[in-house]
Amino acid sequence: MDSKNVIVMMLLIMATSVVAAKTISNKRDWEALLLLREAITADPTGSLSNWTRENSQNLCSSWYGIHCRKSTKRVRAIILPGLQLEGTLSLSLGSLSLLRSFNISDNSLKGGIPPEFGRLKALGTLDLSNNLLSGYIPKSLSNCTRLRWLGLAQNSLAGSIPTEFGRLLELEHLILSGNVLNGSIPDSLSNCTSLKEFSTGSNSLSGPIPSFLGLVQPQMVEY
Repeated sequence: MDSKNVIVMMLLIMATSVVAAKTISNKRDWEALLLLREAITADPTGSLSNWTRENSQNLCSSWYGIHCRKSTKRVRAIILPGLQLEGTLSLSLGSLSLLRSFNISDNSLKGGIPPEFGRLKALGTLDLSNNLLSGYIPKSLSNCTRLRWLGLAQNSLAGSIPTEFGRLLELEHLILSGNVLNGSIPDSLSNCTSLKEFSTGSNSLSGPIPSFLGLVQPQMVEY
């Protein structure tokens, strides 16, 4: 076999490998979403009715609330607010490595926030507000260092605000009001110099108001 044929064969093998990798990643995405669908016990509007294994090839075009990257067909956003959904959050979502936005606010989800969400390194928006979530805020969310919007308001989350959130240097909106959080506001949040909105009202927090909040726009602070 001459050198030209060898090069052509190598290019074909590389192209086949890339296609295979994309197919595997896409399969991992829809399998994770199917596990979320299984965790949803009530879908009165039927919005998730086309989330099926048989319809997996149409994940990016016909699954309600799902948005994909055109080039890779990987899931980049899950947008499901206000659908009267009941059930729990599936830890399987932690495998959606390219997910940038997850909004499932204004529903009736129970249970805790899976620590596996801390594996979502590309995540910029996480809005779980106005549900029935309980338990503690996972420290692992501090691994989502691209977070700009973290909305957990109007749930029943307990415990303290993780000091690890000081690692979220790009965070602009931290909305934690209407829970049962206690303790004080961690000084580590002073590292979040991009913070524009900070809301912790209607909790059981104690201690002084941190000086760094003076750098946030006054109309965007609730404590």
